[in-house]
Parts: sequence; structure tokens; C-alpha cells
Amino acid sequence: MASSSSSSFDVLESAINELDQQLRSNVLQISGWFSLLNNHLHDLHFFAYLRTILICIHKSSDTDEVAKILGSLPVKVEAAFQEIARDLNVASQKKYIPECPSKLHDVLHQSRVKVKLFKHQIEEALGHLSGCSLVLHSASLDYALWFNFIFSIEGMLHEISSVTDSIEEQKTIGLLKRDMKHLQHFLHGVLDFEYGFPSDPKVNSFLTHLTSVAVCIANWSLQYWIIKRDSIEKKSSIVQLQDLLRRIYPTTPEVLELNLNFLRALNKICNGPDEYFAESFLFFLLAIRDPYLGNLFVEERRDDILMELSSKSNQQYNIFIGLRSLIIYCISTNEPEEHNEDVQIILYEIKALLIEAGLFFPSESDHPSSEWQEKICLLQSEIFLKQQLKGSTIFVEGQFEDLKEVLTNLNYQSSALIVEVYREISSLYQSVRQNGTTEAKARISLFTLLSRILLFKANSSCMELLKDSECSTFLKKDHIQTLLEGLKWFATCVTNDQLDNPENVELILTGIEAVSTRVRCLHHTFLHDRITEEMINKTILSFSELLDNLMLIKPELRKVHPQIQRSNFPKICGMGFIDDLIGSTQELLKHDPDSIALVKHQIEEIHSGLTFLRSFFMDITEPSEGHDALKDLGTSITDVAYEVEYVIDFIEVGTGINWKHVLWLYDLLEEIRLIKMMVTNSYEKLTCYAMTQSANQISRQIVSQFGMTEINEEVVVLNDQAENVIVRLMRGTLQRDVVSIVGMPGIGKTTLAKKVYNDPNVAYHFHIRAWCSVSQGYQKRNVLLDILGNISISGLMDNMHHMRIEDLEVKLYQHLKQKRYLIVMDDVWGTESWSDLQSSLPNDGNGSRILITSRLHDVALKVKPDSDPLCLRLLSEDESWKLLRMKILHGGCSEELQEVGKKIAKRCEGLPLAIVAVAGLLARTEKNQDRWERIAESLSSKINDDPQSRCKDILQLSYNHLPDRLKACFLYMGAFVIDKDIPVRKLTRLWIAEGFIQGTKSLEDIAEAYLMDLIGRNLVMLSKRRSMGGVKTCRVHDILHDFCVAKATEENFLQLITRYDEPYAMSDDSDYGADSYDYYHPNPVTYERHRLFFCLNRKHFVKSRPSSSCARSLILFPTCDTYPRHPYDISFIAHHFKLLRVLDLENINMGVCFPTGIELLIQLTYLAVSGDIDSVPQSIADLWKLETLIVKGLKDEKIILPDTIWCMVKLRHIVVNNHVIFISQDDKLGVSSQLDNLVTFSTLSFSSGKDTGMILQRLPNLRKLGCIFMESRDSLSVKFPELDTLTRLESLKMVYIEVTES
Repeated sequence: MASSSSSSFDVLESAINELDQQLRSNVLQISGWFSLLNNHLHDLHFFAYLRTILICIHKSSDTDEVAKILGSLPVKVEAAFQEIARDLNVASQKKYIPECPSKLHDVLHQSRVKVKLFKHQIEEALGHLSGCSLVLHSASLDYALWFNFIFSIEGMLHEISSVTDSIEEQKTIGLLKRDMKHLQHFLHGVLDFEYGFPSDPKVNSFLTHLTSVAVCIANWSLQYWIIKRDSIEKKSSIVQLQDLLRRIYPTTPEVLELNLNFLRALNKICNGPDEYFAESFLFFLLAIRDPYLGNLFVEERRDDILMELSSKSNQQYNIFIGLRSLIIYCISTNEPEEHNEDVQIILYEIKALLIEAGLFFPSESDHPSSEWQEKICLLQSEIFLKQQLKGSTIFVEGQFEDLKEVLTNLNYQSSALIVEVYREISSLYQSVRQNGTTEAKARISLFTLLSRILLFKANSSCMELLKDSECSTFLKKDHIQTLLEGLKWFATCVTNDQLDNPENVELILTGIEAVSTRVRCLHHTFLHDRITEEMINKTILSFSELLDNLMLIKPELRKVHPQIQRSNFPKICGMGFIDDLIGSTQELLKHDPDSIALVKHQIEEIHSGLTFLRSFFMDITEPSEGHDALKDLGTSITDVAYEVEYVIDFIEVGTGINWKHVLWLYDLLEEIRLIKMMVTNSYEKLTCYAMTQSANQISRQIVSQFGMTEINEEVVVLNDQAENVIVRLMRGTLQRDVVSIVGMPGIGKTTLAKKVYNDPNVAYHFHIRAWCSVSQGYQKRNVLLDILGNISISGLMDNMHHMRIEDLEVKLYQHLKQKRYLIVMDDVWGTESWSDLQSSLPNDGNGSRILITSRLHDVALKVKPDSDPLCLRLLSEDESWKLLRMKILHGGCSEELQEVGKKIAKRCEGLPLAIVAVAGLLARTEKNQDRWERIAESLSSKINDDPQSRCKDILQLSYNHLPDRLKACFLYMGAFVIDKDIPVRKLTRLWIAEGFIQGTKSLEDIAEAYLMDLIGRNLVMLSKRRSMGGVKTCRVHDILHDFCVAKATEENFLQLITRYDEPYAMSDDSDYGADSYDYYHPNPVTYERHRLFFCLNRKHFVKSRPSSSCARSLILFPTCDTYPRHPYDISFIAHHFKLLRVLDLENINMGVCFPTGIELLIQLTYLAVSGDIDSVPQSIADLWKLETLIVKGLKDEKIILPDTIWCMVKLRHIVVNNHVIFISQDDKLGVSSQLDNLVTFSTLSFSSGKDTGMILQRLPNLRKLGCIFMESRDSLSVKFPELDTLTRLESLKMVYIEVTES
């Protein structure tokens, strides 16, 4: 019901309006009075509006401050205006116009006099009210009175606009009046209550704000009216008007917040309709921007507004729908708690969007940008996804449809992210509806989509912060960059399909929401808050907390990612490994496979960081010696490098980007940055030390010239002992006899035996000579094959690997029968070998001899109890110096150097091996007394009179003085079978594949130079030379072999697995005969070392199905040298050893085809296989890093290489024992890639010169070629293949075969 105040307002308003109408209807009759009467009416009208404002404030606010300001003024004013209303009604009823205008003038003049009595009181009261805090209580408000109050403000502005003479003032006043009118209709639309206002604090706040603004408008209007009427100089008031305009129109965060809170309160009270409230608010914004829509709004033609929007631009209509949906979210969502930043930031962004809409939308000339539409789509998608994830059930009826309507109407295709999100949500919705996807799995997919949106927004906020000049003045850019890195890290975590653990999902989502929300809040602060010192301090604190938050989240996630024990990494050749890793990452980035796309930036930074750190260590040969800081830094960066390689390789192998590996990669990147910082901070100190070390260690570097080092093969033994052995071999009994040489390890037993074996007189005396190494791991079959191999029986060698042991014994006996023979059995550890062999060694009474070397005197006596073994003695001091001098001093030397040399020789305790080893060390040391003195002191620092222990000390000293790369090459020798010749080409290719060899020259030449260096240091022995002078095979002394194995184990360099290790110790070692597959080891044997060398029976190796997640090398040396005739299934290797770089299965038959999955081992650089195969599959090209390919065909048939081999541009060696052919069309040969890096190719088969030129011209750098040239027997002429394109060819092995054409 209307109150008396509102009724009196209506009476007064009606009376004034009636007189005004009469005045305007009789202008001509009262033309002399019109202007005067009109001014009087305007004055009364203006003060009547003021009277309504005072009454409304008086009745709506009951604070003591307001009561004190107003006092009894409202009552007095009300009484006065009631009298004025009665007088005006009388004048109206008596028709003073047009009959008696003078009487009306008197009435109006008296009314003005009454008003003037209160003018100054009203002015003073409004001035005080404008500055005080008004508090309105909506429950006590008079609904009609309050709207009359708003109407009065509009009326006052109308009165002002009618008298102002300033165009600018008229325009601003017109806008203010328009906004008050639209505000009034907006409030009428949402406050359509019969019994007054709802009681709610948010409603109170909104109405209080409007009342305060209205009072300010009234005060300004009164000041303006008084100044104008009293002709006092008028000051400019445009700024005041514009400020009042901003306080009404919701284009500022504060006013918008009041409006949304007001609507949220109404929506809560009424339980909706939220869509109606949202539309009303948008109509309010539209009405202010567009006059025509404003008229429709005032006339309450809502449908016409929507039709007009649609007719003007579908784009505008669609944006209207999108904004409406966002407002609905705002007013239907309870106001979040202060700590709930997640909801707050969504509301912030919606408000920012609404502010933009209020300023720029809609107008026919306005074309909302795709960025604006993208923001709406992102907000809608974010809200939808959060509703799904936080609800008990996903895809509640209607929710997806609402999202679909908004996104479909908007031009969402302008954003690639939104297109992808919408497509995935749609697909997921259909799958869930059709029960194709479980709800748990669907939630994980929704989480991924939400995370991508959150990270996209946070990243955009960070980029904006970087651009903001004010921000950059007090927020460091590197801090923002840290945030960006963190966001990128999160992004790679969620951009994969391996988030299948709900706990991991929740952990990552929590982190992403926390970081993303804080970043966006920070950006929002800069966008909408005035920059003050307080805000700056608060922001810096917030930013620090944000960085801390990021750092706190990552350790939690770090607990989830896989772990690897750094203690298992190799401890040597660290810098060499880093060089290899730098090269491999550079190649990887150049190759740019899809598998690393998401972490390419991180790999680039890792490559850059490692390159920087490696440059620091460039001049340091051995950073682990002498300086703790260098040692720690060297160890740290090496460990990080090994772990980096492990993670990158796992990402690359094709299993997809695993977020755990990505997190791991980020952790390692941070560790590299930290090490770089440590190096940079201590650069001067460490560099000074490094230069000193470099100067002191020049003698320890490998020679820069990679030419062939001269090999000194002069053997120094005691001549009297050699003559003694020769006499025993060539004289004495004619019966078969055994001659034994015994002595401690390293004393020269094998050296003496070789000297005697190669003596010309001995060679002439015996018809047959053969040498076999028995060693501790004696196997009868291998010894028989060694002897038969030395004899080189024509036609037997190709078949003897197929024979049984019994057949080999018979063949040996038959061949030795009636011949004088010498069999050397080197390194015998027991009598078993002699017992096994003596039945195969005929005793024909012709003076045959068996020469045995053993470190065990008892063994010699048991083999021949009545014998007198030759016990080698230690060298005297003079003999020791003579041997040392001969090894290192080919000319004279100073007395001082000679004295030191004798001291060193003496400390070798007369053991030849120790003397030779220390000679190798001295040969690489400058011939300087001080240098030699240091070595002598090193030998004397350990008190040890035992020659063997002293020998080990010397070997350790020699090892310590090896350059880092030579250490790796030397220890690698321990992987090969003891007392067996090692093929040099295989050895050097493995060195290259392992990454030990780096340089700009030919890697094969560098590797051979490394080998010659080791031979020159007397650590490796030359066994056989090539026809052209190079080294064909080499070996290491058994003591050195033991040292290599022990040191390699200590340094985690490699692991040698033999039949003496678990679980193989109790197994039958036979590898011959039929294999039974009815038993497999229950669980795969797992290993953790970097390099694995299996010296096992083939059957046991396969059945144990070994595995390793980190092994980079796997080589099998079968303990039995049988022909690998039985095929084995080795497909498990591709799944058990995913990171292999070196795979050598040359001695195991893999069957008729390549094992399944070999092409998955994309890290391979070295692959050696054998089997009954006739072709190499096309998929071999997947191994794009492969440098060495060895295929040993076990059938005497051709092997076909695929065309894809020409795509493997990193190949350096292709070695196939059978002849190789290509199946390729002629026209394709010309366009295929050429193999620029290939240096070895065998055995290539050409037919009648066909394709010869085309193939060879694509091998421009070939150095070694083995080929078969097949020519038709019917050909009129024999044409030698043209090899002129092979300008670098060094070795050519050609077989010419005539074939008969059918």
C-alpha cells in the first residue's frame, strides 16, 4: 500500500502538472505572463523533487547521523508543501489561467517564498548527506516512495537540462537522466513485489549505493539551480557529472559487483528465475548503449529487443546468449568464501567481460573480436568442466546441451583450443551415454581438458604481465619466466593419455588449479586496481607465495615420478659421456621426431646447458682428482647427464609422453640450471685450478696425431731360460713328453712360451704346431676347436663347428697321427684339461711335445709327476733396469734420470709384467727427473713386498694416469673372453657405438689410435697383424683382464654375467644337442648396470629372459663355441631392454627372420645378429640412429637388403657374411638417398655390372669393400666393375664367379 508521503507527492505533482498544462494551453492569451509563471512553476517543481528526496531519506535511514543532519526539516518541508499543494489545487480549480494570471502569480510567488525559507537548510542538509554514510534497510522502505525518489532525481535533471546553456552539460546531463530512467525500469522489472522490498543485506547495499548517488545528484542539482538563479559565477561541473555517471552505470568493478550481488540476492529469495534476472541486467546494459533498444526497454518489449539484436547481427545475438549464460552462473552461484580463489577468479573474469560488454556492446559499428568470443567460450567450458568434476554425476541432463548451445552459437572455431575441447567433450558425452566409457575414465578425460584451459589462461595472464610496464618495475621478469616454465611443465604433464591413476589426477589438478588461479588473480589485480604502494607490496607478497606454491606442488608430484638409482651409473668417462650426449641430443633435435614434440624446448635448453658446462670442463682431464669442488661438480653434472639420457630416451622410444617423465625432465633441467649457477658463481676460482691441472696433465693426453703408433714387439726374457725350454722340446726322449713352465702371474710364462713357439729352430723341428688357451673357465670343446683351428685342416674348418666333441677328438687324433707335433696349452689351472686331451694326442715315439704354462706348481707335477718343471724366477735389479731401459730409453739418458729409473725398476720387485706396465706409463710421461720422481714416490707410498700385490699397485697407477676416454676403452677389454684374441674391427666399432670415440676426423682412425696408445702403454697386447700392417687381433694379459673386470665392476662401468653367477650357477652348461623348451625361468632376471655382457650358454640366456630398464649395451659371448644351429626366440629382448644402444647377438641363431620388435629399439647404434635369414625387413629403417649393421647368415644363400636401407644415413658399417643383393627398380635407384657416412660394406653382390655404377656412386666415402662379381659364362667379354667413384677406397676384397644362364 502507498504511504501518505507518496500520496502527498502525487497530489503535489498532479497540481503542478495541471497548472503547467493550463499554462502551455493558453500561451497566446497570457503571453505577457508566460515566462514569469513558467519560471515559478519550474522552481516549485524542482523543490518538490528535493522535498521528495528528503522525505525518502528521512523515512529510509534511521541512523543517528542522518537524524541529526535532517532534524525536523523533513516535517517542516512536508507541511509547507502540503499547503502549497492545496493552494495550487485551488488555483487550478478556479481557472486562474487564462482568466486571472495575476492571481496565479501571487499564489506561485507566495509558494516560492515558503520554499525559500528552507532553501539554505535544504542546501546544508544535502551537503552533509552527500558526505555521510547512508544505511538503508530494504524491509522498512516504502516501495512507491522510493521509486518516486528515483523519479524525482530524473525530474531534477530534466529541470536542469531545460535551463542550461552549455551543450556539453546538456549532453552529460542527458546521459545521466537517461541512465536514471533505464535504472528505474530495470528495478521495476526485477522488483515487481506487491508488498515492498525483500529483506537482504545485498539488497540493502545496492539500494544504499543508489540512494547515495541520488543524494549527490540532488546536491549537485541544487547547487547548480541556486547558482543559476542567483546569477553567481558558475563553475565547470562536467567532471562531477561524469563521476556521478560512472557511479550509476556498471562499467566499474565496484558498481558491477553491487549489481550482481543484488541480482544474486533476488534470485536466492525468489528461487529464480535466474534467466529473467540475467536478461533484465543485459537489457539494462543494451538500453544505455543503444537509444532504440533503450526505448524498447522502457516500453518493456523484451522479445522485440531480442529480435532487433538478431536482425542487426547474428554475432551480437550469439554474444548476448553467451553473456546471459555467464550472468546466470554469477547470480546462481553463492558468493564464494574469501579463500575460495577458484570460484572468485571465474567471477572476476565474467565481471571483466561484462564491463567490456557495457563499454563496447552492442552497436552496428562494433564488431566483437574473436578474442572476446574466445573468452566467453573458455569461461563457459571452464564452468561446465568444473561442474562435471565436482558433481557426484557427470553429464547431468541439460548441462551439455546448454554448453552446446552457447559454443555452437558463438564462433568458437576461431580458437583451436576451443574446437578441440568441444570436439572431445562431445565425443566423450556420446561415449558415456552409450556406456562406451566408464565414468571414472571420463572424469580423467574431463580433467585433462579443464587443465589445458586453466593453463592456457594462466599462460596468457603471464604474457600480459610481462608486457605490462608498471608490472615489470617491481616484479622481476625472471620470476614471471619461472612461472611460465612451471605452466609449461604442467601443460606437458596433462598433454598425454597416461593419467590413469585417480590419485595422480587429483594431485595434478590441485596443483594446476592453485597455480593457474593465483596467476590469473594477480593479472586481474593489475587490470582493475589502481596501482598504489600498498597494492605493490601486497602483489609482491602474493607473487612470492605463488612461486612458493609452485615449488611446494612439484615435490609432491616428484614423489610420483619414477626413480633411478644414480649409484648404478658408471663413475668414469663422465666428460666423454657428456660429449656423446650433447651430440646425440643435437642429432635428435635435428631429426625432430614427433615423440619429443612436447618437450622439444626443454631438450633444447638441456642441450644448451650441457654444452655450457662441458666447455667449463674442456681443459680438465680428470676432474675427480685433487679438488673437491671440481670433483663434486663433475660428479653432479655426469649423474644428471646419465639421468637426462635415460628420460629423453624413454620419451623417445615411442610409448608416448608420460607426464611422470616430463616432470622428471623438468626436475633435471632445474638441476642443470643450479649447477650452471654454481659454476658461474665460482668460475674464477675453479678456472684457475683447472688451468693448473691442465698444465700438469699435458703428459696424460692422448697424442693429437692419429697416425699408426710404432709397436715394439721385442720380447725381453732371460736367454738362459729360453734355451733351457728349447732343449727340452727338441732333445730327450722320443716318447710324447710334457714340458711345464710355472711361475707367478706376470712373471712372463706366456711370453717365454711364445718366444719358444716362434723360434725358427722349433718351427722347423715340428711338423705341426698348435696353440690353445685353457684358462680357468676351461671347456673341452673350445680347446679342441682352438687346436684344430691352428692346424687349419683343409676342408674341415667349415664343418667342425657342427661336430660333436667325440668327432672332434677323432679328427684331431687322425691329423696328428704319425706327425711330430708341438701343442702349447697356455694358462692351465687344473689337470682336467690334460686328462681330457691326452687320448687325442697320439704317442708315436717321434718326439712330440706338449708345452704347458701354469701359475700352479702342483698342476705341473700332477700332469707329469716325475718331471722337473721350469720355475721362472724374478728378475734381478740389473735385469729389471735393463728391461725398463730397453722399453723406454732407446738412446742415452742423464745420470739423474738413470738413478730415478733404477729406483723405479727396483720397486717393481723383479716382476716383468709390472716393469712393462710402468714402462708404458713412463713412455707417456715427459722424460724429466721431477716427473719420474713423482712416479717413484707413488710406488714407494705403498709398503708392499709381495710382487703380485706390487704389480696390482703398478697397474692401478698406470690406470690412474690414463686419459678419461682411454680408461673406458681399457676397461671395456674386460668384457671379452679371457685368453682369447679380440678382433680389432669389432672392438673399435663397439667403442664407437658406446660413445667412447669423439672427434672431427674419421672415428675409426681415432679408435685405432686409441688402441695403439693402449698397446704402447703395454696394457694391451698385439696378437696378429693385418697384411697391410695394421692390428688384426689383440688381447690383454689375464692379470690385466682381472684388473679390468674388478675395476669395471667397482666403477659400475659394466657387469659381466657368467655361469658362476646366480641363477646360472647350478645349470647344466651344455649348449650342444637338442634344446628342451619345457622349462623357463619363473621370473626374468633383472639387472641395473649400464652395460651387460653375458658369457653364458645360449639356452640359459634365453630361458632366463633377462631384463633391464636402463641397460644401454647387451652382448652375448656363448661359453660353448658350438655352431648356433638351433634357433632361439629372442623377441623378449625388444620388450625387456627398450633403451639399448648396442645389441650384439651375433653368436645366437634367431631363426629364419628378424625377431619381432627389433625395430622398436630406436636407440640402437650397433646391431649384430645371425640366423637362417634370407632378407632384412623394411622396418630396419626405423632404427634411424644405427651406425653398424652386422648380419651373419647361417645359410649359404644370398641375403636381400631392403630399399629403406638407403634412408639410414647414419650407417657407417654394413657387414653381411653372405652375399648381399638389393631388390630395387632401376628408376628408383637414382633418386634414393646416398650413404655418405658408410665406410665399410661387405659382401655386396653384383651381377654382370648391372646396377653396379648406380649403387657405388651412392657410397662416395667407402673405404673397405667386399664384393662378389658374378659374370655370365656366355658373356663375350669380361668387364671389370667400374670403381672410379670410390675415391677413398683403401681395401677391396673381390670374388669373381662365373654363372651359367638358364
